[in-house]
Parts: sequence; structure tokens; C-alpha cells
Amino acid sequence: MPADFTTENGKVRFNIGDIEEPYILSDVVIDGLLAKYTEESEEYRIWAATVDALYILKGIAAKNSERRREREGSVEVEVYSNLTYDAIKDLLDYYKSNPPKPSDTYGYDLHIFGGVSKEEKSRVKNDNDSARPYPEVDGTYEKNLSMFLGVLKGLNKVVYEQGYL
Repeated sequence: MPADFTTENGKVRFNIGDIEEPYILSDVVIDGLLAKYTEESEEYRIWAATVDALYILKGIAAKNSERRREREGSVEVEVYSNLTYDAIKDLLDYYKSNPPKPSDTYGYDLHIFGGVSKEEKSRVKNDNDSARPYPEVDGTYEKNLSMFLGVLKGLNKVVYEQGYL
């Protein structure tokens, strides 16, 4: 029975090119690879399991390299070939260099460009339940900073006068 490419298992199987029976990697192996990433998003799980499966296929292909001798007249040549290994390696390199975008992985975009409207900023500032990572700019922060810098300046003067540095 052909693979169902709508499932995570089928998507990994499609990505690695193992789509014809008998399969090289069993469903149990692919399900095991997917199970390693259960806490991740679907896109990331499929990508990570694809990379892991390609490593397995690369190891299998490395053992099955072709070696033959050819003779032309008095010259004998040994030919080494492993087209399957090279193809798997290229596919693995492609997937490793193209991981899912953060928005695909986490379900949201990590960056907001362009800022926020003044109305939205005011709404958040006036909401008592809002958490803000920085102190309010109501003069308190500036006063504290100015006082801190004054203390540092005075401390600096004492350090140099006393010869500590």
C-alpha cells in the first residue's frame, strides 16, 4: 500500500524519497524519529525527522558503494562509484541548510518591524495588569540614573585620589 503523504510519517517518507515499497526505512523507524521531537511544532518535527532519516540512509548507502575494475588495452582502472550516497548527502546538506522558519516552527513571527501606535502604547501603559520590562519614563528613572551616575563619579574621584588605581 502506498504511503499516505498527508501524515507526518508520509511527509518524512516523501522528503527522503523512500516512497516505493518495499521501503528502506520502516514506518516504525520513522515514527521513532518523529517521537524524539514531540514537544516541537509539526513543521519542525517533520524537518528534524527528515534530517535524522537522511543520516540513517547515508550510513546505509555508504556500505553499498560500487567498486569495479575496468580494463582498456593494457591499462587497468578501478572505478569507485556511489551515486546514491552522493544524492543522499546532497539532500541532507539541503535540509540542514534550510530549517523551518521561526514563524513555521513556533506558529508566530518573532519580529515586529515598524513599532506600535501611540494609542496602543498608552492602552498598555494604563492597564494595571500589564507587565513592562522597563521602568516608566515619568522622571523617576531619570532621577535615579542621574543620582547613580553622580555616585559613580564621586566614587571614581575617591578611587583616583586614594591611589587605588
